[in-house]
Amino acid sequence: MAKLPAADAALFIRLHVALLVYANRQLGVVPGVDSEEAFKAISMEDKPKIRDAVYADPQLIDAFIAENPAGLHPDELALVGAWKQAIVGKFYIFRYLKRYTVFLNDKEPPTAYGVLGITNEIEDVFMREPPIFVGTVLLPWRERIIYDGLAHSYNVYFGAGIRRSLNEAYQRVKATTGIIETLGGPTVEQPVPRRAKKPGPSVEDLLAILDRIEQQTAGLKTPETPTQRRVFSMLQAAVDLARYALHEPVDADEVVRAGRRLNSALKRLYSAVDLG
Repeated sequence: MAKLPAADAALFIRLHVALLVYANRQLGVVPGVDSEEAFKAISMEDKPKIRDAVYADPQLIDAFIAENPAGLHPDELALVGAWKQAIVGKFYIFRYLKRYTVFLNDKEPPTAYGVLGITNEIEDVFMREPPIFVGTVLLPWRERIIYDGLAHSYNVYFGAGIRRSLNEAYQRVKATTGIIETLGGPTVEQPVPRRAKKPGPSVEDLLAILDRIEQQTAGLKTPETPTQRRVFSMLQAAVDLARYALHEPVDADEVVRAGRRLNSALKRLYSAVDLG
């Protein structure tokens, strides 16, 4: 499952809240938050303010460990100490996989992280299809990566062009650096080897043809009849499928999804013809 085991989730929450409460006592970011109960009672708008203050000054983590106000065991303090490797930023939640959720940062070139949920899988937290643009903090947890549970999602519309660019960036990352699965060591998912190009038509030429088709169809008026609209949808779905199939390395998941969209478009066309 793409989330922490229940015992680890409870431990993380206890340690993280203890750190944030300590930081707020030192900094006074949100007045009156000096206990676990007080922290849990404040709004989701205020909690990230304390979190942001912690990772803006990692020496607070050192001070927390030195003072150990929560009376933590040495192995628990070590888990907190690893959070000095936190990655604060904005990310695209790009793909839900069985082992983790893929986060792409917004840098160039991008980096991909395999991230676990805490008490719930990330897919169940956001309850919508990716990509989703969020601001959050990624933290090391033992040999895995989690997010801190305080993610802010931005209301961003992703058109076909942006989705295509993100997918291409994801494929490049998988084929080069791979997906980072831990912030405490070199473990990464091995890059997908690039398949050798076979002799034949140039991929660039074929992609250029698809671009021209998209440009020509973009200039057309909205079809008037149901059959014409179904044909138009089928053409768009076919172009998407062809583009994903031509991309190296091939993303099998995207090809399957595009094929299903084309199949649905064909069924709608058959229905329109029968009804006509």
